Amino acid sequence: MFFFFDNPKISVGLTQFIDFTVKQTMLSKMNAVNKIKNQGEYHPAKDHWKQLRDRIKLCYEKNLPIDSLDSLLLEVHEKKVDSYSQAIKSFKKFVRNKDTQWFTPPKAIWKSDGELVVRATAEVGLYIDGKPYLIKLFFKGATEKITERNIKPILTLMSEASYEKPYPPDTAFCVFNTKTGKLHIGTQIDPELSKALRYEIKIFEDIWND
Repeated sequence: MFFFFDNPKISVGLTQFIDFTVKQTMLSKMNAVNKIKNQGEYHPAKDHWKQLRDRIKLCYEKNLPIDSLDSLLLEVHEKKVDSYSQAIKSFKKFVRNKDTQWFTPPKAIWKSDGELVVRATAEVGLYIDGKPYLIKLFFKGATEKITERNIKPILTLMSEASYEKPYPPDTAFCVFNTKTGKLHIGTQIDPELSKALRYEIKIFEDIWND
């Protein structure tokens, strides 16, 4: 079942929350929250990675070869070419020599006990060698140290989110770091991980309201 929340006080995207959780110091976490708070309304023109996310989806939905992602480099603004080139290379390497089939990721949100709603929809739904994966693409891993420890709250959030439609049985929840080419895969929900997620949420809300 999918739950809608009217005008939540704090609403953030999953990528924004990942960016917050992987910060290593309290000062950097404060800066991440304040950046989100002051960024203004979403506009596609300000979304650096939207064209790549859309093109990955199009490739699978139209059954195009994954190498066709390279054509996007001829279409994007020259300021995006270097970052897009690296991310495309990483994603192509990830799926190469694997049997992959697309399924549409269902819309998802996660609601805290307080004021925060996280828009938790994954960009990619793939059967990889027969197993279903919901994959969040993370493009900002160049300077942040992303480890299994600091990504686990996100994986827990994805598994605990409310989904608009059912996803395939035995789906794995994942974050793919395009900078390193590493797929972080969630495991069975651990109460301690759920507690860690609540602590991260509480810190986020406290900074937001300070």
